[in-house]
Amino acid sequence: MTNRTEDWHSKPMHGQYMRHTKELASDDLRQWLLRGELKKETEGIITAAQDQTLRTRYIQRMIDGNNISSICINCNTKNQTINHIASKCPALAENQYKKRHDSVAKALHWSLCKKHQLSCSDKRYEHQPEGVIKNDQAKILWDYGIGTDRVLREIRPDVTLIDKIKKRVSLIDGAVPWHPKVEEKEREKIHKYKDLKIETTRIWDIPVEIIPIIIGTLGTILRSLKRKQEKLEAGVAPGLMQKIVGHIGSIFHKKFSLDDTSTKFGTNDVQDLLFKKSTISS
Repeated sequence: MTNRTEDWHSKPMHGQYMRHTKELASDDLRQWLLRGELKKETEGIITAAQDQTLRTRYIQRMIDGNNISSICINCNTKNQTINHIASKCPALAENQYKKRHDSVAKALHWSLCKKHQLSCSDKRYEHQPEGVIKNDQAKILWDYGIGTDRVLREIRPDVTLIDKIKKRVSLIDGAVPWHPKVEEKEREKIHKYKDLKIETTRIWDIPVEIIPIIIGTLGTILRSLKRKQEKLEAGVAPGLMQKIVGHIGSIFHKKFSLDDTSTKFGTNDVQDLLFKKSTISS
């Protein structure tokens, strides 16, 4: 098994994802597969995306040698690579990417409401966060600007938790970047809300912590994520977070035309999106 794993990691194309995530990903990386809660065609597409084997227009032109344009047919600006589809297409930014981002934040908001006995839906996927919700235990702000004495550029994290019992504040902000960028995005979030942390600590006179919730577009989970959720004492299980991010599968599966003939794929059509082993040398 070890030799097979090493052989997989050494492949120039198919091993890219595993090499990029080897040092930073937690042991929960494969939870979305072990939980078995995604449709099998979605699992297949995400796994193929991790292995760089989806036949995007760029791959069809550069690897298959097909006489087609490699440019994304949705934005008409960049090559239609897996990275572009998953995280960089401007045509998807305000709709699909935002929906994916908000799904992660909503799941965490729902979990915090449950933990602090605040009003919320029984089912996570039905939850619609209120701007401000509070009781004797906690106050939770959703996408809400925090007032400060100084004019600050960044005052609106995804979720602000004011724990009245433990007398502490958590500034929680999420992101779903391409997997090589997960650590960079975590550092970016901490820097982004540094001034807000200083101001709120001074004004409210209680400890304030910035908690980035970062998950890669293809399911990468940093080792630090579990520790962050443990601090909140109400984290969403990493496997569930990955399931939410599995929304990217629907982008590949329904929203994007990976060739000129179809925009939807059934279970039996998934293989048509993948490379034949003989077409590339990995």
